Amino acid sequence: MYLEIILKDLPIQIFWARNGLEAVEIFSENRDINLVLMDIKMPLMDGEEAMQKILAWKPGTRIVAQTANALSSDREKYLESGFVDHISKPIDKKQLIRIMEKWVL
Repeated sequence: MYLEIILKDLPIQIFWARNGLEAVEIFSENRDINLVLMDIKMPLMDGEEAMQKILAWKPGTRIVAQTANALSSDREKYLESGFVDHISKPIDKKQLIRIMEKWVL
């Protein structure tokens, strides 16, 4: 709900997934999605596995790791694994908007 409030005034369409499997299914049905905010810790399939499946279908998809892991080493790990960016929780509105502007807007 917090993200929805932050993003409500932006000219974007938002898809919500409750777990990694659902995220992959949504992407498979909407391959024109140009940015994914991917939570790392999700049920059924974690964010890293979901990211790998999405990139296998559409290499170059911009996927941002969204996680409570905030250390610089965590950020580097996610970038090396294929994520284009990293945002730590609790999510800062200004940082999220900067990421959105960088990759989409």
